[in-house]
Amino acid sequence: MRIYSSDGEKIIQINSSVWLAAVSTVVNCLGKRIKFMPKAKLFIETFDCKPEDGYIIAREINLIRDELSGFSPDKAIADINNKKEKLPWGDNISPVITSCANLFTTDDGKDLFYELVCIFVYSNINNVDIIVE
Repeated sequence: MRIYSSDGEKIIQINSSVWLAAVSTVVNCLGKRIKFMPKAKLFIETFDCKPEDGYIIAREINLIRDELSGFSPDKAIADINNKKEKLPWGDNISPVITSCANLFTTDDGKDLFYELVCIFVYSNINNVDIIVE
């Protein structure tokens, strides 16, 4: 899948199974605390994002990442609806991965949550939409 700014300047490429695992892990680990990040929750569920909400979503993604730093990588799940499903990368993770906060990466190996923060800040500053395909 691709998450990008409507002007084409910022693009995040991510395998859809990695995205599902990231979202499933957020929901599984944070539980009801996700309701305290309503704009990020809305984006995760519907991909809805207005440029004027970019800073708020970026801040909430940072809060999610902070929360996930308290969960070891073995708490990650591939699919919230099928918790027994194997993660896309199986058991093959780098030994430098210390938590669920730095477990998920884009197709080019960049930290997913950092890249999301960057694209939402960019959206706000430049008043451009975020599109997900």
